[in-house]
Amino acid sequence: MSAHARARLPREVVAIAWAALALSLVVREAWIFLVQSPYATIYSDMAGYVERAREMVDGVPRVYPRLRAFYPYGTHYVFALLFRVVGEEHTVLVRIVYAAIAALPAYHFVLLASRFFRSTLVLAALGLVFAIWQPLVWTVGFFVSEVPFTGLLFYNAWLMVQFAEARRGGLRLGLTSAVLFAVRPQFVLTFALLAVFFALERGPLLFRRYALGAYARVLAPWLVVLAFSAVRLHELSGRWGLISENSGMNRLLADTTYARVDAHWETPGGGRFKFWVSAPAKVAVGEHGEVLIGGYIGDVELLDAERKRFLADKSLGWRIRRALRNVQLLYLWNDPWPEDELDKPWPRRPLQKGFNGVVRSVVLPLALIGAFVARRRAALAVVLAHVATVIVLAMLYFPEARYRCPYDPMLLLLAVAGLGALGSRVVVQKTPPS
Repeated sequence: MSAHARARLPREVVAIAWAALALSLVVREAWIFLVQSPYATIYSDMAGYVERAREMVDGVPRVYPRLRAFYPYGTHYVFALLFRVVGEEHTVLVRIVYAAIAALPAYHFVLLASRFFRSTLVLAALGLVFAIWQPLVWTVGFFVSEVPFTGLLFYNAWLMVQFAEARRGGLRLGLTSAVLFAVRPQFVLTFALLAVFFALERGPLLFRRYALGAYARVLAPWLVVLAFSAVRLHELSGRWGLISENSGMNRLLADTTYARVDAHWETPGGGRFKFWVSAPAKVAVGEHGEVLIGGYIGDVELLDAERKRFLADKSLGWRIRRALRNVQLLYLWNDPWPEDELDKPWPRRPLQKGFNGVVRSVVLPLALIGAFVARRRAALAVVLAHVATVIVLAMLYFPEARYRCPYDPMLLLLAVAGLGALGSRVVVQKTPPS
C-alpha cells in the first residue's frame, strides 16, 4: 500500500483491518490444525493440484503430459512454490503458511469496505464476519484454488480502487491481476469490465500523455503472463489458446444434462490412458447422464460435437432457461463441494448449511438492493465487476457452488449497503413530521 493511500486512511480503519487479519489468522489456523488438514483430503481436484505441484518440485512425471494443459496452471504453481520453499514434508509449517495465505485478504477487505462505509462499528462488524465466514474458512482444509485466488483477490480489488481514484499502484495492479488470471482465467472478464468502466469514467482524460505510463505499468505484467500462458499451452497441446483446455468440458457440462464425462485414448506410442470428470453439483437437480469420449479428455472438437448433438433439438428458450438455471445452481440449489460431501462431526454440517442458507435468504436479497443504492462509484464498480463475472461464468460454464465462495464478501458489502438503505427508509417513515 502506498504512503499516499496510508495517509488517507484513518487510523481506526487501519486498526480494524489489522484486527480482522489477526482474527482471521486465528480462525484459519485453528481450523487447519484442529478441524481438518489439507494433507488428509488429497483426492479428486486436490490430488490433481498436488500431483502437478510435486512434478514441478521433484521433476518426477506423474500425469499424462497433456493433462498439464487441461487445467489453468496458477494454482499448482503456487503450491509448487509453497512446497519448494517450505518443504512439503514439513506439514506443520506448510499448514501455518497456507492458513496465513487464506487470512491475508481480511486486511484489504476492510480497506475496501471503508470506501463504502464510514462507521467504524460497521467496518468492525464486517471484519468479524469475514474472519468467521464459513464458506471461506473451510477452504483451508483442502488444497484448492480458492485459497490462493482469495488470497490475492481483495488486495487486487483495493489496488483497483486506488488506481481508479488516483492512478497509483499500476505495476502491482497489473501483476496481481495477471497472477489471478493464471489461477482462475475468468478474472480476465473482471479486468475487461473494469477497463470499460475506467474508460467511460475518464472520457477525454483517458489518453492524456502523463497517464500513458500508468496504463503501461498495468498492462506489462499482463502481456508477459498471457504470452507465457499461450506458449505453454501450445508446447503441451500443440494448439494455441489463452491458458488451458478445459473450456470445452465446462461448456459441455453447462449446456447438457451430462454429469460425468469419461475419455479413453491411445498415444502414438501405444500407451493407453483414461480420465474422467464429474460434476457433484448436478446431483441436486437430478442430472446423472454420462457420455464417453473416444479421445483425449480436453479435445475441443470432440466435446463441442457432443454438446452440439445434445443441443440440436433444443430451443432458444430452453437454452436461456438452462443458463438461468446454472446461476441458480451456483447460489441456491447446492452447497460448496468438497466440504459438502464429507462425513463431518458436529458442528461442521450445520455450519455449512447455515452459512450458505444465509447467503440465499439474507445476503442475496439485500445485495440486490445494495447494488442500486450504493454510491461509491469506483469501489462499487469493482464489486459489481466481480459479481458480474461469476454470474456470466455460471451462464456459460458449469458452476460448482465453491466458485462463488471468494466473491461472497463482495455480496456482503452490497448487502450491508442494502440493509442500510432499508434501515434509513424505516427511520424516515417513523419520524413524525415537525
